[in-house]
Amino acid sequence: MPTIPSREPSALPEIQQTAPNNINVTPQRLSGGAGQVARNTSEVLHQRARELHVTEQETIAKDLDVTFADNLREILDDPDNGYLNKQGREAYDTHNDIRKQVSKLRQKHQSTLKPGSISADLFRKVADSRVEHAFNSIAKHASNQLRIWQDDTYKARLLASIDDATVNRDDPAQVRLAINTGFAEIQEAGGRNGWAPEVMELRKQSFATDLHTQIIQRIVSEDLEAAQAYYQDNQKEIDPTVRTQLEENFQAIEDREVEKIASDLELNVYKGNASRADIDDAFDTEIISGPKRTQLLKEIDRQDNESVAARDRQNLISTGLPLDPKDKKHRQAVDEAFVRLGATEPVAIALTKQTGILPGPVRSVFRTAARSGEGRALKEALELYSAIDDQVPLALDDLPLSDIAVLDNATQLIRGGLPSAKAMEIARQQANIPEAERKVLLERFKEQAKDKSDWLQDALDSDDAYDTELFAGAPTPPAAMQADYERLTEAFYIQMGGDIEQARETAWKNLKRAWTRSDINGEGELMRYSPEYDLSVSTKVLRSDLNKQLEEIKVKPDNIRVISDVLTARSKRGQRSYALVKTRPDGLLEILRGPNNMPLRWVPDPHSILNKQHQDAVSRAKRARNQHEQAQRVRKHFPDGG
Repeated sequence: MPTIPSREPSALPEIQQTAPNNINVTPQRLSGGAGQVARNTSEVLHQRARELHVTEQETIAKDLDVTFADNLREILDDPDNGYLNKQGREAYDTHNDIRKQVSKLRQKHQSTLKPGSISADLFRKVADSRVEHAFNSIAKHASNQLRIWQDDTYKARLLASIDDATVNRDDPAQVRLAINTGFAEIQEAGGRNGWAPEVMELRKQSFATDLHTQIIQRIVSEDLEAAQAYYQDNQKEIDPTVRTQLEENFQAIEDREVEKIASDLELNVYKGNASRADIDDAFDTEIISGPKRTQLLKEIDRQDNESVAARDRQNLISTGLPLDPKDKKHRQAVDEAFVRLGATEPVAIALTKQTGILPGPVRSVFRTAARSGEGRALKEALELYSAIDDQVPLALDDLPLSDIAVLDNATQLIRGGLPSAKAMEIARQQANIPEAERKVLLERFKEQAKDKSDWLQDALDSDDAYDTELFAGAPTPPAAMQADYERLTEAFYIQMGGDIEQARETAWKNLKRAWTRSDINGEGELMRYSPEYDLSVSTKVLRSDLNKQLEEIKVKPDNIRVISDVLTARSKRGQRSYALVKTRPDGLLEILRGPNNMPLRWVPDPHSILNKQHQDAVSRAKRARNQHEQAQRVRKHFPDGG
């Protein structure tokens, strides 16, 4: 508990002691001088009694003053609740109440003394001094905190005016009202604090600059041209230094947009999705330079001169269709594209994201890193593995589980702070354990697996990709998913030297490469090789494709469910087929059959799906291009924004 500082008791006023009146006793009245002796003795006793009484009264007053002073300090100086430690509005609002509290405290202590007594008179004088000092302190503190409250309110009003203007940025009258409100606050604060006129003008300009800058930042995130128009209308109220910064930001955004258009064009050229006319248009509008135009045209020429077989393989990449790592032709297409595009780490990541297949050289790098890699090559391999694991985890299914265990283990150790070489050394040691130790670990795992906690459900609930509901949690995993998870956990537990937590985490990462959330049946469920994940297409587009196919064969799409089964897992990616069932009136599921009474299977048509997506993307690109051309024409005719 905080201690209250103590003070020495104030010195009480001196009490003048007056001698008793002399009594006129003569020797004649007391024979032999005996009367005089008795008189002197009586006076001494009386004087001593009076001195004791006065001392007693002084002590009572001092003792009461000590108590009063302690209580007064508690009211004023207590670290938690003392008035002098209150701030701002709270201090000002309560200062009269504190004065009353001090007065009542003084009266309470005074009332304990007998009126008219020496102690009462002494305490009154000391208490008056203490109360006067306390009132002065309260008044001074209240005055200071009133000023602070006013300053806080002034600052809050300025911020509120800026927020009001930002919210109502589309209404010039409301924006001007917010500016005028801020100016009025500055004028009032200047008068209160004695600011010079030039100081108030500087503060007004700073306020207007902050207000316009915040509005521009909000608009520019939505519409660059609108932000530039607002800037042109209000630049006179913006500080010159900030004007320069805003203009540089506008230019930087324009440059990034141009760079993105140029980058998208280059990417489309290498995908085989751009023409010579597209390149010439970009050159004419100064989006690309002459050397870049020459480079891209050469790429077009090179593509035109390729053999039919090579063109077919390249088209596999450029179409954007999902590829199957089990297909030799697909692998060859990815390997050729990797070499053609530069064989760099960024190319490896981008190509893997696009196709879902690891380029052959990258697989070799990972295999070498897991088994014998060292030095800088090992560090770079682990960094690339971590990047692909974060962005395209499904592609790592192409690696053996033993290599995945080593690479995952090493990556986790690196994230924990170990150097790459030491991390890989530990990961390899844990993976290459003797058979006897492996059996011991297996028995230990079986014991730990008896734990009733639902590891898989916990992992699903903690992952936003699966738990998309606010309160419901992730869907319950089906038995097949649970079995896959337990199998992977056991394998990684052995590979990682008995680290159950890391085994669970790695098993979960690998499980997510096949099992994903699907809404194809209208409600969240967990599905192996769901069509949304397999084709990277939205549920809405896929369901529309399914309904269209069913209607073509005269089957009503109502109450039709999509099922991923063994045939789905065996199919090639991008060509997977799914079982179809319908819900009968009694709630049971029945295999959906076609007009020939054969079970129907749904194979999503990726060509038509992606073609529709491509058409939507082209429409958006044309709109963006038209906006850019319009902006170019405006700048050409009005170079200074007039």
